[in-house]
Amino acid sequence: MRLLMVMAVSLLFVAGCSQASSPAERQERTEGVEPIREKVEEASLPDHDVLMDQDCSGDFPQKCINVATDATSEEAFTKLTRHFKEENPEYLAVIVTFYEAHQTPDQTGTGFAFRDEETARAVLSSMYTASASASAPASVEEQVRKAMENDGIYVISFAEEVQEMTQEMCAEWDVTTMGTPPPEMNCPGY
Repeated sequence: MRLLMVMAVSLLFVAGCSQASSPAERQERTEGVEPIREKVEEASLPDHDVLMDQDCSGDFPQKCINVATDATSEEAFTKLTRHFKEENPEYLAVIVTFYEAHQTPDQTGTGFAFRDEETARAVLSSMYTASASASAPASVEEQVRKAMENDGIYVISFAEEVQEMTQEMCAEWDVTTMGTPPPEMNCPGY
């Protein structure tokens, strides 16, 4: 008798699982998907601590965020900048300043998130002073183009900038006139 009851309950369970879901039941199941997706996306973010998060609006709505993280790559800074952009949709610009996660942190990079090209141009051109070189406007336009091609995200990783400059110096190093490159440059072949 007991075995028959277990089998009957099992058959009812299996039959219930194989029935098509109503639109309302499907909606209920998908409602919980978004919070799970957000948790997965946040879990894929580099470890970080928000040191400062404030409205720094001037001519337009702008958010300034300082973040401490051990991450130093453009990829990591892009993920974090995109995350803060999505968290602050009411701002035309979100500026994230990255710092080392140590007692006396040094700045390691900057991330910019822009809602539109006009905002990108305004923020990026304000970084140049009147004493900037004649190529500054061309440089601003290049940065604006890069940002807009990357969903409004533009990041600078100081570690990657230094590495890139060092590689260029190593490639142009003339041993006959300059001698052996200093060991801290880590030029391949020396």
